Amino acid sequence: MSKRYFRSEDGAGAAEFALVLPVFLLFVFGLIEFGMLFFTVNQLHWTAERSARCSAVSTECALNGNTTNATVGNYAKSIYKGLAAAQYKYDNTGACSRTGTNSTNSGHRVTANATFKMNLGVYYKSMPLTADACFP
Repeated sequence: MSKRYFRSEDGAGAAEFALVLPVFLLFVFGLIEFGMLFFTVNQLHWTAERSARCSAVSTECALNGNTTNATVGNYAKSIYKGLAAAQYKYDNTGACSRTGTNSTNSGHRVTANATFKMNLGVYYKSMPLTADACFP
């Protein structure tokens, strides 16, 4: 009876499945989480670039003709679709340094900061994200 019991392969598939499933799920959910991280980074950079351009050439970012930190920040928040709350800072006091034949400090600079909270079930980490854009 004991020889037959030890040679039996009944349930071997279930045991292998139980060993492989947690690693497979961690891998799949890790891919999903990193995809959300990269989406948020992309959205943060896109929003900073678009806000810097808007502050330089559009009246949509201006209130009564004045472009301020609040108006650019409100515009950026209205177009941002990322998965982490972001803060924006606007500066037009020569913050963009350009070099070349017309090497003057000018331009409109938008800096964005956000914190992405990565959650893999067994691993939690807060990742600071930044984006910086100048226009022109």
